[in-house]
Amino acid sequence: MMSRPVSAFADSSRGCGRIPELEGLRAVLAWTVVAAHLLICCGWFGPNINGVPLLSQISEAAVDLFIVLSGFAITRLLIVEREPIRSYFVRRACRILPAYWLALTAAIALNGWLAQNLRELLPSTDAQGLAMICDIGASRIWIDAPLHYTLLHGLAPVPLLPWAPFTFLGAAWSLSLEWQFYCLAPFALLFVTRKRFGLAMLVFVSGVGLAFADYWMKGFSIAFIGVKGGFLLAGALTYVASRRLQPGAPSVVSLVLPAVAAAVLWWLGSGRAVEALLTVAGWTIVLVAAFSQRLPPISGFLNSRLLQYLGRNSYSTYLFHVPLITVLQRAIWERMVPESRLELLTWTAVSAVVATLVVSQLSWRYIERPFQKLGRGRADIRTHEAVAA
Repeated sequence: MMSRPVSAFADSSRGCGRIPELEGLRAVLAWTVVAAHLLICCGWFGPNINGVPLLSQISEAAVDLFIVLSGFAITRLLIVEREPIRSYFVRRACRILPAYWLALTAAIALNGWLAQNLRELLPSTDAQGLAMICDIGASRIWIDAPLHYTLLHGLAPVPLLPWAPFTFLGAAWSLSLEWQFYCLAPFALLFVTRKRFGLAMLVFVSGVGLAFADYWMKGFSIAFIGVKGGFLLAGALTYVASRRLQPGAPSVVSLVLPAVAAAVLWWLGSGRAVEALLTVAGWTIVLVAAFSQRLPPISGFLNSRLLQYLGRNSYSTYLFHVPLITVLQRAIWERMVPESRLELLTWTAVSAVVATLVVSQLSWRYIERPFQKLGRGRADIRTHEAVAA
């Protein structure tokens, strides 16, 4: 695999259009989360580092990078495409909700099986804690389910609804966070452009949220934009910095700085060193590969047909892998008794990877793509009406 021979800076679309390395990054992140959840569902949690299992920090670092990517992509959408506000929300809803609602419905139906699977594992505090979250979801289904369907579960106060962002479809806590960002981003952009110190105020508020994360998480979870919104802002600032790069620029330091600052503040505020370091390292490597010629093997890998294909399907991969693991593991436990965690992992991984690939492709073809076309069509109609008016 070879990277493109033409300088990345020579391509005017790099700063304002699709960047294929970021599509490849989506694939890496989605399958990192899948791998971590496969191990966790088979009883492999890794050592606890500052009270958080290693595998959880690895998967959350991948999600943090997804969040940074969302900040980058939505800022590009707002600045470059300048959609009317109604069209913007129509497209976002058509992009996110249909596949999410289907995955969430499946996860709610399979919640009991997931708890059973976790209790089949060797007794551990981590497995028991995850099973407890399943039980909480089952006992609060008429409260938690409406919050999840409306993507409001990230706003649930911890003292009133503990673990609400993680019941049913645990990975979907990040969707609530991103939906909060989607709703606020157009107004934040107006605030920054119209107020003299708007950007400084936004940076300050986001920084306080990250630096005092442990304090804020006593009232709200990591799915609340006031806690992890700094990663979204880091992605937004990265996009702004990318537009200012000139051909032949000596470095991409200005692109990396926002994410470095966010990760350092998160480290200080939460104590999750592994998560913070992996987030910075991953984002830095990809930006250098995307905006310079210094890492051609990485650029070539991210631009490969396989990664581009997996990146296109990454949203459905992220949504559907846990319900699929749940069904397949239930079948494994009912038809055989694995003699070790390694045997359980082997059977689960082989079947779940194949099933996730198939379901992700089907979801892309029959759910994501049709609704994206619908969203673009509705957006074009609304834009035409607005212009005519």
